[in-house]
Amino acid sequence: MIVEICNIKDNRRLKELNRNVSLKKLTLQDDFEIEGYWWLPEEPERKLAGTLYSGEDAIYLDILESFQGLQSVNRTSNYGIIHGFTVKGEEVTLFDSVQTNFSTNMPGIEKEKIICSYFITGGHFGSQNDVQFKAVELYSEDLTNWFNKSPFRLEEDQETSEITTTYTPPDVIPYYIQSIEAEIKNSYDLNHNFSSKASIFKYSEFIKLTPDDQRGFEWFQEKLFSFQKLISLMMGERLNYERIILRGEDENLGTEEEPLIRPKKYHLFVSLRENEMNDKLHSHKMLFTFPSIEVQFEEICNKWFAKEEDLKNVYNLHFSDVFNPHLDLEDKFTNAVKSLEVYHRALDYGKLFDEERKNEIFENVKEKLGGVLEASDLELVLNRLKHMNEYSLNSRLKDIIKKQLDQETKQYLFNNSKKTDSFINRVVETRNHLTHYDEQRNANRFNGIELHFAKELLKVVASIALFKECGIEEEVVLERLKNTFGNSQNVPRAKERLGIDK
Repeated sequence: MIVEICNIKDNRRLKELNRNVSLKKLTLQDDFEIEGYWWLPEEPERKLAGTLYSGEDAIYLDILESFQGLQSVNRTSNYGIIHGFTVKGEEVTLFDSVQTNFSTNMPGIEKEKIICSYFITGGHFGSQNDVQFKAVELYSEDLTNWFNKSPFRLEEDQETSEITTTYTPPDVIPYYIQSIEAEIKNSYDLNHNFSSKASIFKYSEFIKLTPDDQRGFEWFQEKLFSFQKLISLMMGERLNYERIILRGEDENLGTEEEPLIRPKKYHLFVSLRENEMNDKLHSHKMLFTFPSIEVQFEEICNKWFAKEEDLKNVYNLHFSDVFNPHLDLEDKFTNAVKSLEVYHRALDYGKLFDEERKNEIFENVKEKLGGVLEASDLELVLNRLKHMNEYSLNSRLKDIIKKQLDQETKQYLFNNSKKTDSFINRVVETRNHLTHYDEQRNANRFNGIELHFAKELLKVVASIALFKECGIEEEVVLERLKNTFGNSQNVPRAKERLGIDK
């Protein structure tokens, strides 16, 4: 018998349109059109026929007639939550729903197009936190490759040359994340499909996040996307979720005589259509796989979530081009600069003097100029002085790169101190030009493809800083940068194009 072993199929590349299928069978990358009845929670008796579908950039709902009729012709209607019931009998709740178009014909039927940010199948909710969930399960082929467990082994009998396959389930290890009072653990699925030609096993690993106490949707939403950024940092590439399943109240999936109690499943769908999907991520292309950080995984997660309140804007800026690759190159560069600037400020690095001295100077200036300047002019001066204790961008970048990075890292990225200063000066002048359109000094700024490679080096510096905040030693990060496919090529190429390779 032939045995085929494979991971979950990469549905995002099939590009097939799924019409009126069960939503719970779809991945987040699948195209779909689902017909059903739709209504506003405050008007459950007024149900309108319509189609929910995946668009190029969002999730849309087209309905016949309109929830508000002709009164919505000249204004945008923000519906918020919409309830639905599909032809497959699934309950759906749409969130952040806003009308984008309304049309009518005389004679004819009104039509309304609505865009929504995300929806949940399995129930009707009155608000985001209407239901408390017990856990969330995060599925992704990228995660399976990141865990890199290889539970299947092919063995050949030396006497008969017969090849057999053995399967060893991976260890399921819980990690407690004190900073968010939740448990994170890996788990796995093994599905077996048998036919006359082959026995096919589909294996996947996923992450389960379980808080100590049940939480509302907003808590889970924040944590699952923060975790996505963390694993994307580890991989060096974007982690794409394929399924997000929230676990709610217990339900009996068996009978009264033989009960089978399981937490109810709710499937979360968010729009990923605006982003180009990565090629399949292989473990040898990843910066850090799970086995390489397994002993530190609990510490890394704990520090990542503990520092999120201070570093949330840094996370968002650093991953802005990863989750929106269609950003203009200028915006990608500017965000890369901002991520380091905000990082330096958020952790209170580099103050010219202490806050007590700053307040003393501020009050002294206010007192001296109070009787000299008009109130409006004094306000302008004082507003400028609010940031007098902060370093300039040039000083912040020098502090991060020249003082906080190890000598070996600086040499790898910029060769020497003179090249480092030149790079930082060009970054500052380019940022000033893009932000303030300062045309006085343009000769030294990055142009064309240089802007891309400068952005890449800035992102490497930010990545190193974030790894260190998670507790990973800089020398370990540098070793991975030098020896990981892709990263080992990007840095030398950037240095060459920017003229800092010699």
